[in-house]
Amino acid sequence: MKLDNVVEDHKDIELFAQALEVRTGLTIEHSGQGRAYYQIGAHKIHMPNKELFNSTDAYYSTFLHEATHASGKELGRDMGGMFGSKSYAFEELVAEMGSYFIGAELGLPYDPSGHENHAAYMESWLGLLKSDKNAIFRAASGASKATDFNMGHFNEHKLELEKSLQNDIVIAQKIEPQQVRTQKVVMSM
Repeated sequence: MKLDNVVEDHKDIELFAQALEVRTGLTIEHSGQGRAYYQIGAHKIHMPNKELFNSTDAYYSTFLHEATHASGKELGRDMGGMFGSKSYAFEELVAEMGSYFIGAELGLPYDPSGHENHAAYMESWLGLLKSDKNAIFRAASGASKATDFNMGHFNEHKLELEKSLQNDIVIAQKIEPQQVRTQKVVMSM
């Protein structure tokens, strides 16, 4: 059975990453280090190499989590919390929800197996939610804003690429076959 909105080869997510690099100046680096993180001062996402993940979908889900963090400064979220603090737990909840929202937009299937790695986060999220009953709504709102922000860059980037392709087609159509042959002869001399 084939689902209509499931990414087969992750082209849109790769284009999404390219859009953030081109339109926001984000740097994305990879290494054998087994930790993914966003470095706010350098506006850089560090990702472990793809082969270190259990699946390609897990890699892309993690990337979308970090891409949600990358929108935080621009959108005015508190990015300065230390691990274990309520502000850190809140930002992690925003990023996790954002990865699901963006993944849904780009057709990345939901994979519950990734939750095995989130035990520490879940504990901090539960603490946050117990102390602030509205935190889940604020986090969903923050994730929605991050999704809109990042998907806006993706959609604009796609439009720019489509316009560029259309311009290339128009230019190619204006060249008469005789001109192409003449250019080939001149170039071969």
